[in-house]
Amino acid sequence: MILSIEDLRENLACQEAIDEFLDHCPSGITADIEWNAAAQAMLVASPLRKYIDWLQFNGFIPTFLMSNVDMRWMDLSELALFSTILDHAKMEGANLRGASLCNCHLAGINAPGVNMYEADVCKSVFTGSVLRGADLRHADLSYANLMDADLRDADLSYANLMGADLSYADLRQADLSYANLRQADLSYADLQQADLSYAKLRQADLSYADLTGACSRYTSFRGSNVTKKQLESMYHA
Repeated sequence: MILSIEDLRENLACQEAIDEFLDHCPSGITADIEWNAAAQAMLVASPLRKYIDWLQFNGFIPTFLMSNVDMRWMDLSELALFSTILDHAKMEGANLRGASLCNCHLAGINAPGVNMYEADVCKSVFTGSVLRGADLRHADLSYANLMDADLRDADLSYANLMGADLSYADLRQADLSYANLRQADLSYADLQQADLSYAKLRQADLSYADLTGACSRYTSFRGSNVTKKQLESMYHA
């Protein structure tokens, strides 16, 4: 036996977690379960997904290694993983609303249309990932690495992108209204026709960024290196 109801109680698990565990694993999690990608995906798809980081922290289950896993169109709302490798995962249309994926590695994922509304993905790696049309409203992407990511038409309104690396990212027609982009690296990013209204780009690096047609209504560039040419290329509503 790796994990039993008694283990949960001894480690002061909340009653909601104990009830969920009784519903889905009444016999506990046993040592004879092969901890492969299929077993991990099954746990991730269950209501127990919101407690995975707690189970990992307390040493009840091993680290997840889920590179190339297929999660397309799955309901993964409130999924809780920490420092998990999900490189090249297929997440098209997946529901990750309210998920906690802090410090995870998601390089090269294919996730057009993914729902990450209010997700916590701070310090996570999304290099080269496809997030076109994603719902990232109110998401915490602070200090995340989104270098060379495809974020065309993504909704990043009210997102926290403080200190994020968005260099070489494709943000054409993305909605960044009210986003926090303080100290973000937007060098060489393509922001053509992006909505930057009310966004905060204080001390952001905009070296060689293309801001042609981007909306700059009440945008704050204080302390950034935005050039006169870039400002003139923008749409001032």
